[in-house]
This record gives sequence, structure tokens and C-alpha cells, in this order.
Amino acid sequence: MPIPFRHALRLAATLALTTTPAAAQQRPCDAPTPLGPSHDLYCMELVPAPGMTGVSGRVELGHPAGPFTVAVGPDGRPRYQLILSTAGLPPPASLGDYRRYVAWLATPTMDSIANLGVVRNGSTMLGIADQEKFTLLVTAERSARAREPGGRVVLRGQSPSTRLFPPDLLQFSIGSMGQGAGGESHGQHTMTADSGAVQWTTVPMSPRLTMLPSEMALRPDVAPYLPPTTASPARPREIVRLEDGDTLRLEAGDDGLDLWIGLNDRIADGRDVSWIWDVDFERLKGKAQALIPAGTRAHDLAVRFKYAGVTATRPETDPGKALDALVKATPDGETAHLLCSYTAMLDLRAELVRRGWAKPYWET
Repeated sequence: MPIPFRHALRLAATLALTTTPAAAQQRPCDAPTPLGPSHDLYCMELVPAPGMTGVSGRVELGHPAGPFTVAVGPDGRPRYQLILSTAGLPPPASLGDYRRYVAWLATPTMDSIANLGVVRNGSTMLGIADQEKFTLLVTAERSARAREPGGRVVLRGQSPSTRLFPPDLLQFSIGSMGQGAGGESHGQHTMTADSGAVQWTTVPMSPRLTMLPSEMALRPDVAPYLPPTTASPARPREIVRLEDGDTLRLEAGDDGLDLWIGLNDRIADGRDVSWIWDVDFERLKGKAQALIPAGTRAHDLAVRFKYAGVTATRPETDPGKALDALVKATPDGETAHLLCSYTAMLDLRAELVRRGWAKPYWET
């Protein structure tokens, strides 16, 4: 049925009037409306850094111009048009030797950072973000051409897709964990902040792993303590390779033998450990000054030692505690011997690396 011209004109005007308010409220950071975009998913509220008062900011995750309702890149990652709105930024020089405010786009682990340009109070178009999860920082810098943040952090925030991260990850990622000053009690002595030639070291990590920069920079809030050197230097390690049927004999010195034996029963070691009953542990009788059974089958070793008439310490499945027992039992200047099955050796080596007594295998 044809519609008269005046009715069609009235219908078009009605549709225009009803769609205009919805179209005018499509900015994500505007007040939420039933038909508008999600404020929670497309508007990032930036948090002032500690010590920054009166500063606020938000980032609108807008829709880049394009023919589709969802903007994605060739690799399927979402693309957002970033529009930053800031207020209350003081002159950069009031924060130190700084001249510009710069916005940065980074991955959550801060291993990749991009300079988005200079920021001022008001609205700033920052460009396109093509990351699923990202962090946005505003820092005071000496130069607008800085390649990475080096000045004071003013505002920071993370994309809504990082909501499942721990709440303190952002602070941890940008290295805001403060280091106090002064001395603290450490064991049986008091230390000051001046550590002299002694330095804290971090846990060695493989270069293939992406670590948080601030995690690798963390240091205890006390000066390191190095006990006085009274023990003789450790004897260089010696590796003895045994073939089937070979026998390794350890002869105790005048002061007895200090021995740590680690036995695991993982697949690489062999599940069946009944062979320990074929080993002539009876030779250790009267010669072992300290004998520590360790590993996942430490209790089996303890039973074997008991039947051999050899006195041993209590079995310890934790490699760290077993190593502590060996160190405690070995007199200063004496040599301790450690015998391990394959995976027990890996556990022991990991413990030695954790303590800084050995290098990671990829550095040897």
C-alpha cells in the first residue's frame, strides 16, 4: 500500500528526532545511558601516582574510522582510538628538571613501550592502540623525544581487559615499590644503608623469560651482610662418570666422611630403587662422620643405612633443608661429598643457584 508523501515525510522526521539523542551520546566517557557504549569497558580512569594531588585523567577507547562495528587488525587484535583527557597537571618544572608531559603505551609487563607524544591539560588525541592488554602512563620528562619513561610518573592506568590481574601489578610493573632508608636489624647484627663493596644479587633468570623490570630491580631494605671468612675455600668440583658395573669408592679422611646422598624415583631416575640394597653401604660403617639421606626416596635410604649399621641423620625430602643439614654437620675447612641420582642432581643444582653458590646451567 503506497504511503502518502506527507506521512512519509512525517515518519522520516520522527525517526531523525528519535535517533539524534542516541547518536549524540556515543562517547564512552560521557555519562552512561541505556543505549550508549559501556563506560566500564571503553573508558579508562587513570590513577594519580603517589604524591600527585589534584591531578586526574581518563582515556576514551574510541572506535577508529572504518566500515565495521568492531575494529581489529590483520592479526585479530582489537584496535582503539585513544583520546586522553587530563586536568590539574602542574607545570612540569614544578616536579623537577622536566619540560614536558609524555604519554606512553606499554604491555602489562613493561617490556615494550611506545612514546605516544606530548600531553597537556585538556583533550589529546594519542593515536591507535592495537594491543589486547596494555598500560598507559603519563610521565614528566626532560624531552618529548624520550624513548622510554625516565621521569616522574604522574598518571597511570590499565585497559579494562587487565581486570583479572592482581591489583598491585601496575605498581609493581612500573617499579613504584619504594625503598626505605636507614638501618634495620638483620640476624645478630645491625646494618646501615651503606653496604660498601658487598652487593645484593638477584636470582639468575634465563634471558628467554620476560621478567618485570621492577622485579629484577628489587632489593631488600637492609644492607647485605657477608659473614667473616673463616672457612677454607671450597675444593673445585669434580665430576666422575660411572659406566655399568663401575664402583666408586670414597675413602674417609682422619676426621671422617661428610656425605649427602640424594635419591629420586622419577622417570629419568628409574622408578625401581631396589638396587640400593645391592650397594655396599656397609663400607661406610665407622667412616661416615655425617650422612644425610635426601631426595624423594630419602626414607628408603634411611632404612638401607639402618640395616647397614651406618648412623645417618633424619631423612629429608626437601633439598634445601637437606643441604642445610650437610652444611651444619660439616666442620669448617672440611670437604663434603654429594652423590645424587639424575633429577636429585637437578634439584640440588637449582637450590645451589637459588643461594648464589652456583651459576645457572645455561651460563656454565
